[in-house]
Amino acid sequence: MKAEVEKIAQALEEEGCPFTPGEVKRMVDERGVEVKGGTVDELVQEVLEEGAKRTLTVLDEAWELLGVPPYPEAERLLREGGLIQMWWAKDERGEGYEVGVRLVDEAGKTLVDDLHSPPMGFYSPEEFDLHFERGLVKIDTPSGTVVGKSWAFFKGHDPEKLEGLIDTTYVLRPVLNAMGISGIRSALEELSHLGNEEVEVENGYIMAKDDEFWLLMRGTILGDPKLDRTLLLGDIVTLSFPGDVEVAFKVVLDDFWAEIDQLNIAHTRIRWGGETFTIGGGRALCRTLDKGDLTKAIQQRVREGIERLEQGRHFFVVDRSPEMLTFLKAFVRHEDPFRALAEGKFAPHVKAELFLDM
Repeated sequence: MKAEVEKIAQALEEEGCPFTPGEVKRMVDERGVEVKGGTVDELVQEVLEEGAKRTLTVLDEAWELLGVPPYPEAERLLREGGLIQMWWAKDERGEGYEVGVRLVDEAGKTLVDDLHSPPMGFYSPEEFDLHFERGLVKIDTPSGTVVGKSWAFFKGHDPEKLEGLIDTTYVLRPVLNAMGISGIRSALEELSHLGNEEVEVENGYIMAKDDEFWLLMRGTILGDPKLDRTLLLGDIVTLSFPGDVEVAFKVVLDDFWAEIDQLNIAHTRIRWGGETFTIGGGRALCRTLDKGDLTKAIQQRVREGIERLEQGRHFFVVDRSPEMLTFLKAFVRHEDPFRALAEGKFAPHVKAELFLDM
């Protein structure tokens, strides 16, 4: 059963999900994993144990790095589905720094909320927060986020902030090494040396630089390096799906997005058969450029377009039959419309939307 455990564990890490019984069973179903030499329940327990081992390995490095004696109840809490937080931040008076530890059980009840003095000589240019769950480790800083060993994100346009983040990754190197992402510091350094209007996709990292933004990601945005590059260069991305459906959009990355998470979506066009719905430029909330946040941003723009259409303000919309409007409303309300379209499973949602409007 070792191969099955590794397959599920890797899939959960790629999605940045904690290892819970529900998530493990979902992944077993979605990936079509055949359980050999045991039952599904036994596979779930082995994956949960593997997740706990991986997180505890990183947690051990964090205790030592921040000079905090390991809490005896932490391991049990983690294995039972709780979470552990550790952070380095300025104290209330703003005169020094402190290390915080919080232990929360599976039900969300805080069991421990302590403050410690940092070890002698310890310093990080940026404050940071370490979040531990079974199978998942997340690092948050003001400049970026790292989730497990599959996903990392930085955006900004301040050279000093980038330099501070590079130095912080050096401070956190024992934790990052244990997470399996020791190369992130080199990727950030490469980003700092990238030329203007350049995009690189290398060693699992996406790096882009322009006058008004710098971006680094570990992982992928749209699942295809060519599409990722097209997106970051500010060109129109066109996605085609079964059922004669096409979605095209163009984004403009700038300092406005880097500062307040409002992404400029310069163009959105959805074609369903012979009908097309086109929306002009506008901004939408998009904290990161992962597929989930980007999908929600596009849905927000389509929703705004539908509202304007229904209010009679339709100077930017053509070919808007009732059937097309039903399709668009289903697209806006679906949790993951691109996935449903790709799998050819979107039609039932359109029918459901039709009944909602009756």
